[in-house]
Amino acid sequence: MVNGAPVDRPDEPAGKGSVRVDLTLKGSLAAWLPEGHGRLELPAGTTVDGVLPALGASPVHCIYVVNGAPAARGTPLRDGDRLVVYPPMAGGSVDRRGGAPVAGASAAGASAAGE
Repeated sequence: MVNGAPVDRPDEPAGKGSVRVDLTLKGSLAAWLPEGHGRLELPAGTTVDGVLPALGASPVHCIYVVNGAPAARGTPLRDGDRLVVYPPMAGGSVDRRGGAPVAGASAAGASAAGE
């Protein structure tokens, strides 16, 4: 099937005019695929940032990794690519004086320091 539908025949080559991609979604995006991963057949020319809309998910600013290397938005996918998509994440500690991340800081450490 095309348009972001899971592929029932994973060992057959992609249809003409389409690409087959192994997709892993991380974090909050994982709910869009069974167990967070699957093989999809997408229209040829689909880019890394076109995968989420093809699944029906809202596009968000993500980090894309194709075949183990970071990929920019707009990078076209090729048949057989392995794509991992990481959603935006929050967390960590911030230096309240300058807003820079503090290595090794924790909420407990900040409380103990009297902040």
